[in-house]
Amino acid sequence: MISVFTATVLGASIKTSSQSAHQADGSSPLIVIGETSIVFTRDGKEFKFEGLVVEKLDVDVLAGTPFMELNDIAIRPARRQIILGDGTTYVYGSRPIHPSPPSVRRACVLRAPEGETTIWPGDFIELDLPPDFSQNDDVFALEPRDTSALLRSWPPYVVISSVAGRVRIPNFTNRPQVVKRHEHFCQVRPTYVPPAETSTPPPSYIAKPISVSAHSDKVKLDPDNIVPQDIKSKFHSVLIEYDSV
Repeated sequence: MISVFTATVLGASIKTSSQSAHQADGSSPLIVIGETSIVFTRDGKEFKFEGLVVEKLDVDVLAGTPFMELNDIAIRPARRQIILGDGTTYVYGSRPIHPSPPSVRRACVLRAPEGETTIWPGDFIELDLPPDFSQNDDVFALEPRDTSALLRSWPPYVVISSVAGRVRIPNFTNRPQVVKRHEHFCQVRPTYVPPAETSTPPPSYIAKPISVSAHSDKVKLDPDNIVPQDIKSKFHSVLIEYDSV
C-alpha cells in the first residue's frame, strides 16, 4: 500500500480499484482511493511496486511479501541485511557513528559531468557524492556556488536527500538550465536535527509586602510612662503633622 499523499507527490498514475483493505487488527477498514504501479530505481536496479492507494497510512509506503516476491528480495534480520536476487546486499537499521569530517569537508562542491549538460524544465541532473563525504542516505542543504548560478537563480536553496551516494537536482523553473563541463555550480552541506531542549519555567517569586513606616515611629515618646496622657496626645499630633509635610 501507498498513501495517496505520497503517490500524488511522486506523480503516480492512480487507477480505480474495487479492492478493500484493513489495518493489522483485521477489522479497522482503510479508505482505498485506487491502485497504482510504480518503478523505483536504486543503484541502477529497478524495483516494481504494485499496490493500493489508501487515504491514511502510518508510513509513506508499505511493501510486504508480494513486493519481495515480485522483485526477488530477501531479508536477513540477524545481520540486518537486505539481499537481492543477484547477491547485492544492503545493511539497514541504525548507522554507525563516524568521526566528524575535517572542516574542509564541511561543504562538498558538486561538479557538472563531462560535456555541457542541459536540464530541461521538469527534468533533473544526477550527481555523485564523494565516498569520503557520505556513505549513507543523508539529507543535505543545497546552495548555488558561483556567480553565474546566482544570476540565473538555479539551483535554488533547497534541502535534498541522497540515495546510494547520489543526489538529484531538479529543474522546477520554466526555462532550460545549462551547466558547462565540470562546472562547480553548487555545493551541499550536511544537515542535522538539534536535540529538543526542555524549557525550564522561570522560578516563581512571591512578592513580599512593602511596609511603609512613618518617621515618627522611630521616636520613643515617654518610655517611662510619666507624662500625662493629654500631653502625649498632643506630642503625637505634632509628629503626625511632621510626617505629612
